Amino acid sequence: MKRFKNILYAVNALNFSCSGLSQAVRWAHENGGSCTIKVVYPDYPKAHDELPPAFIQKLEQDLLRQVHDYLDQHSIDKSIIEIGLMASAKPALALVNASINSKSDILIKAAEDESSAGFRAFDNTILRNAACPVYLVRNEPCGNDSMAVAIDAETTTPEERELAIKLLRVAYSMAHAHGKKLHVISCWQYIFDDFVSNSTWSHLSDAETIQLLRAHEKSHFEQLCSLIEASGACSDDLIIHHKRGAPESIVPLVLKSHEINTLVIGSLSRAGFLGLLIGNTAENLLQKLSCSVLTFKPDEFKSPLEAS
Repeated sequence: MKRFKNILYAVNALNFSCSGLSQAVRWAHENGGSCTIKVVYPDYPKAHDELPPAFIQKLEQDLLRQVHDYLDQHSIDKSIIEIGLMASAKPALALVNASINSKSDILIKAAEDESSAGFRAFDNTILRNAACPVYLVRNEPCGNDSMAVAIDAETTTPEERELAIKLLRVAYSMAHAHGKKLHVISCWQYIFDDFVSNSTWSHLSDAETIQLLRAHEKSHFEQLCSLIEASGACSDDLIIHHKRGAPESIVPLVLKSHEINTLVIGSLSRAGFLGLLIGNTAENLLQKLSCSVLTFKPDEFKSPLEAS
């Protein structure tokens, strides 16, 4: 993953976990980069004044000890690692600001809930506001991890097409590094599906309806193949899942049936590249995922925090 050199690994002190830190340091080593570990804990100004300085000092020492214990347990070289502590009334936004100020190539963090589907408010805040890629890790990555990428083949703008190609390239590179084939998931829906399926209203025969749907499916698949070709991914190294249905329903089923560990997904702000929303489809899908996710936004996206 040559694109990831300046890596920010984030830790929420209230739900301490370093899952994925070994991956972050490995990428930094492979790319001749560095890994900054930021541990953030809540700062409540009124309560802070009432706490003795020794309490805060002990808290920070304990947090640093936990990080060093993880590094030692995993025999991780600390030469390219910098560890910092932050106190903030808005910890998730503080981590996003840290990624902006350090011009991080990626923000990596253990998911708040590693056992159930969806992501908690802390992680969702990071996903919505961070402009750099965000990798939320549910379980410690290993060499046998399987990888998938979700692609919207019906790109309507150059930005959407560029994002789809980037997703394919990144996911392909990650899968190839593990010696695994990449699962490519793309869902198609016909916008007038309900209408044409109702012969009373559409006045189409069953044969005409099937022909119409098959034509749309073929067009969608051709668009997907065009994106794959543009990405440079070798088709022999891909397992394509071209499914009919809503992504938020289909993608989790494919991930579960093939025991996928990590999904690469893109997110777009439909209100423009400056905004809080990451796109309805992506948001709905993320809340149904129980695997690790690596999310990308278009290069033109600006964080609301950066804009303000």
